[in-house]
Amino acid sequence: MIYFLHGPDTYRSRKKLRELIDAYQKKSGGVLGCTRLDTEEDDLFEKLPPHSATLFQQKTLIVIENALAAKKDYTKFLEVRFPAWKDDANTIIIFWERLISEKRKKTAVLLEKNSAKTQEFSLPDGATLRRLITEEARERGISLGREATEALLSAGGDSWRMVRELEKYELIQLNAKRQTPNAKDELFGVQNSSFSVSSIKPYHLADAVIEGRRDALRAWHTLKNVAAVDDVLLLGVFVNAVRGMLLLKSAKDVGERARVANNEGMHTFVAKKLMIQAGRFSLVELKKIYQRLLTADILAKTGTLPAESVVMRIVETGLNFDIPLP
Repeated sequence: MIYFLHGPDTYRSRKKLRELIDAYQKKSGGVLGCTRLDTEEDDLFEKLPPHSATLFQQKTLIVIENALAAKKDYTKFLEVRFPAWKDDANTIIIFWERLISEKRKKTAVLLEKNSAKTQEFSLPDGATLRRLITEEARERGISLGREATEALLSAGGDSWRMVRELEKYELIQLNAKRQTPNAKDELFGVQNSSFSVSSIKPYHLADAVIEGRRDALRAWHTLKNVAAVDDVLLLGVFVNAVRGMLLLKSAKDVGERARVANNEGMHTFVAKKLMIQAGRFSLVELKKIYQRLLTADILAKTGTLPAESVVMRIVETGLNFDIPLP
């Protein structure tokens, strides 16, 4: 089965990609293997898993990014595989494309014909952008007046910028509610968040960020302003979580993963959770993220960079963050 997500609005296409991955992993009980390949870093000739449609085959999820804009020409290599993927219910292939080069347009048409679902994400404007703002605000539980809505509309078709501005409104409203009587209960209760003040731990924030969940910002606000957890500690939690994912994903087989978990003192549940979360990233991605986090951690601990600004950037944009260098 093939899904084809493409278009310049990468915020919405990334969001849809996360939804598809989460839905299939949830349906499989968290045991679905996920391979992510980005042609900007990965060679499909070498790394694309061989296709094998058998009666007892387990479901496999493969995400292929930027194949139709790659420097290497994968068109023939992929085109011959489209029909088999189309008819295989146990192999889910998700193509994600930001841009499609002119010389790959015919392959894109063929891919669309073989896809169970194709979705194009054009840059939103007018009514589409207004609807997107309303939906994103509703998901975050934010009340927007006309002035705030018009200010967000000024972002034009830049969904990422619009969402970053929306998250600033969310922080403002979170801080405002915190000043009112019983605001803690209203804000962090079961109805408004998956976290509660009494039970939230730093690893809850790490899980929310890794999984790209909406409640990451709320979790950080709770830990920082209610539970008084230091940002340097939170940064260390991110480093340890990504290190665990990197070690487990680097392991060659189940036996080696078990040895890694044992050597690192990981509980079986934690190791399984990290392995599932690691499926969201390629090995190359995890290595880059880990190096970036280590650099940020050193800058924060030496006082070169405020830990708060780094953690805020991670919470806002996810693990593929840019270090706000001084």
